[in-house]
Amino acid sequence: MSDRIIFVRHGQTADNVQNRLSAAFPGAELSITGIDQARALTELLSKREIAAIYTTPLRRAEQTAAIIARGRRLPIIIDYRLREMSCGGYEGRNDPEVYQHLDSVWRSWTEASDLAVKAGPGGESAWQILERSTSALTRIRHDYPTGTVLVVTHSGVISLLVPRISINLDPGFGYAEWVGNCELIEIESFHDDYKCVSWGSRIVPDASAQ
Repeated sequence: MSDRIIFVRHGQTADNVQNRLSAAFPGAELSITGIDQARALTELLSKREIAAIYTTPLRRAEQTAAIIARGRRLPIIIDYRLREMSCGGYEGRNDPEVYQHLDSVWRSWTEASDLAVKAGPGGESAWQILERSTSALTRIRHDYPTGTVLVVTHSGVISLLVPRISINLDPGFGYAEWVGNCELIEIESFHDDYKCVSWGSRIVPDASAQ
């Protein structure tokens, strides 16, 4: 399997500033701040050897990937399975009621392990999100069995997926430590599994102690 996968949340958009749910295609473009964040991330990653970049087809993720790849001749592969979690009928909302509902959804997913609960009316369940995102990782492992791959995706997917596939994280870790724009989340191969080695600036548990 890939030695290491670096997950990156896209740069900031106007929807992020307004806390507006935005999973539908094509989605918002990067703001000026988001472009600056992606450029800063490019500097941070400049000395890292990266084999390829996978991204979702949403504008903000594709733009972030393109900025990171600029000047490095890195292949950019679009995979729709890495898109943001759909909240269905709650798309476009940013009111307190919808976020109270989402809090209860995440508690169901992480505390009660009820992965069949949907994120919103007509939206996706945790099972559906995990099924498609882990399928995308299987493709990445097949295409790049060694080396480091960068995955530009979204906060909901990262927060749900990475704790579920990392042996050293609790399922609720991502929800408690919500990933910010252009933060890096890194996992590496650990025997036949993955372990999370970094989550932005947060401290992650040591897999060797598991």
